[in-house]
Parts: sequence; C-alpha cells; structure tokens
Amino acid sequence: MGAGFTAAWSATHLGELGNTWGHAPDLKNTTVNLTRRLDLVLFCGGLCAFDADIVGEELTDRTPSGLWPSDHAGIVATLGLQPAAHRRSGQEGECTLKRSGKGSFGCNSRRLEDFLYQP
Repeated sequence: MGAGFTAAWSATHLGELGNTWGHAPDLKNTTVNLTRRLDLVLFCGGLCAFDADIVGEELTDRTPSGLWPSDHAGIVATLGLQPAAHRRSGQEGECTLKRSGKGSFGCNSRRLEDFLYQP
C-alpha cells in the first residue's frame, strides 16, 4: 500500500487473496465466485491489525428473496494500539501477530484483551 498504509486483511491473512467482488450483476447468483479484492480496511501510525474477516460472502447472507445485499462482500477488521516499545523500534504501522487461540491474536506476545479499555 502507498502513503504508509497497511491493509488489515494482508496483515492478518498472509498470502490469502481476500477477494470481495464478483457477485452477478443481477445479484441472483447461487454460488460464490469472488474474483477481485475491492474492499479494504487501511491503517497506519500507531495502530495494529489483530484480525480481519470477509462478510457477506456466505449463501446464508442473501435476502429472503435470494438476492445478495450488494454486488460485493465486505471486510471487517479489529484494530488496536501498538505497544509503545514497538512504536519506538521504528516499525510503526506494522505488528508482529501470533495466533494465541481460535479467533484470538497476540500482538508482540500480548493478548488482544491486554489492549482493550478497562474502566
């Protein structure tokens, strides 16, 4: 990506295409064949991507009349703040991700829960 941005999908799904576009023009296709990556969640600065998911690509996402809600799927991402030590290392905008369990990522050996706001 240009201008210092990173795509959340690319950061969390290394080597996977992340295609989100390709439903039929009339939105009536009964199979999923997403052929291009149209949607992005971009981040930069002191942020870190913990996870990203494609939404709207399952057959069950269609309306009751059988139409897709859009001609493309979407991307949903979980972003958080990088630890200060990682920012000081000069790797701003990047994050070392380690899967610490199903659906849970660690950032620099810390769990996502460690970064959530606790009142």
